[in-house]
Amino acid sequence: MTFTHTFDDHAWAVNTAAGWHRCLDVFDQIVNGHHVEWKENAVELREYYQTAFNEN
Repeated sequence: MTFTHTFDDHAWAVNTAAGWHRCLDVFDQIVNGHHVEWKENAVELREYYQTAFNEN
């Protein structure tokens, strides 16, 4: 599977990446038959992607 998301405004890259990360974590839980649990990690993920994207 390949997931692609395009957007015109680079300012949304961090939020978009964090959102996809959270959704794919839940997708993994569903595919593997686990109870769905949304982690409260949005702030942490945004910080992670902010750092990752600034280093590139």
